[in-house]
Amino acid sequence: MEKRKNALARLVLYLVYVAEGLTVTQLSPLVTEITNDFKLTDTQAGLINSMSYIGGAISIVLLIFLTRKFKKGWIFIVATALFCAMMYILGTTDTYFQLLVYILVLGIGRMIIDSVANSLLADRFTEGVTKYTNTLHMCFSIGAFVSPIIIAVIKSQVDMGWRDTYFMFAVISTVIFALFLAFWRDTGISDKAHQKELGAQSLGKTLFKDKAFWLSCIIILVYELHQIGVTYWTSAYFETKDIPLMVAQFSASALWIGIIVSRLISARLNRDDIIIPWVTFGSLIGGIFMTIAVAIDQPYFMIACYFIAGITTGAIIPSLIARVGKAFPAHTGVSATMICLFITIGSCIAPILMGGIADAVGMHTAMFMGGLPLLAIFVIAIIGFGRQAIPGKSKQ
Repeated sequence: MEKRKNALARLVLYLVYVAEGLTVTQLSPLVTEITNDFKLTDTQAGLINSMSYIGGAISIVLLIFLTRKFKKGWIFIVATALFCAMMYILGTTDTYFQLLVYILVLGIGRMIIDSVANSLLADRFTEGVTKYTNTLHMCFSIGAFVSPIIIAVIKSQVDMGWRDTYFMFAVISTVIFALFLAFWRDTGISDKAHQKELGAQSLGKTLFKDKAFWLSCIIILVYELHQIGVTYWTSAYFETKDIPLMVAQFSASALWIGIIVSRLISARLNRDDIIIPWVTFGSLIGGIFMTIAVAIDQPYFMIACYFIAGITTGAIIPSLIARVGKAFPAHTGVSATMICLFITIGSCIAPILMGGIADAVGMHTAMFMGGLPLLAIFVIAIIGFGRQAIPGKSKQ
């Protein structure tokens, strides 16, 4: 019976994460259409995606209060309902200001889902948390991978505007949410969804004084500059190239299919001792490929390099989340929330930073922001983790 509950718990969390992943890359093939619709500059277009992560920052503040008052399972349900509702409302957008506000609120719901799902998983599965966290984020990557492809294929066959895509994904998300509601009580998620975490004094003595925790947060922030920047701007950049429109619109999916492979490999290996070396040298390899690809500026070669970078770096976030959760089991809620805060900061900066660079010196130069953050992670990991960053020298 317990085995069935565990499997069902993972399944419903995985499905919701697929729905969340759909929205991460949804804007990528639509950004040119939205820019033309509202007559935006690249900086203004970048602000659209940044608003989602500003909403994420607001959600962090809300979570500090909510997790003290309510069970995580109920918080997760309300956040998922808000997420689905905002997807429908986004399909009614008439002005740029409305779009920003709606994206902001969607971001609040999405980041609460993100943070609480990681915390619920760490609470319930203390054993095998690295495996299950990587699988959870792999499901997120599947949603992120298929989203631009679905949009590109449908738009090639049907005259569908960007607003219609929000209605379409709202229906998909609602179906998944209905499945979650139908089964969540049978999963036993709520059984361990309100564990008391240790007080602020304990936090100060353990989590907040741990060097590896803060290094993990910084690395995740820098990684988001790469992942979100590439995801958001790649399709718009490729649409200016001499390649089929459909290829341009799902070009960012190449990165995400690499990320899926990376997280699948990490989940299968399920080895904590290789996390830091993988982060270190995977970032170096990915950064080199991304930088060379932009310098050569050949679209199909860039797409291939995005795939390679996805494989070498895609496991960074879930592996570091699992590592921190395992090191501090009494603070899974706080650690997941703090990591989501750093994810939010990096994700908020990336689209508008690249848009600003594009307005100032051109989009080709801005595309170097895909590889440079990965090279920065290599330097941070070598300096911060020292011997742990070297394969064969890592220790728990």
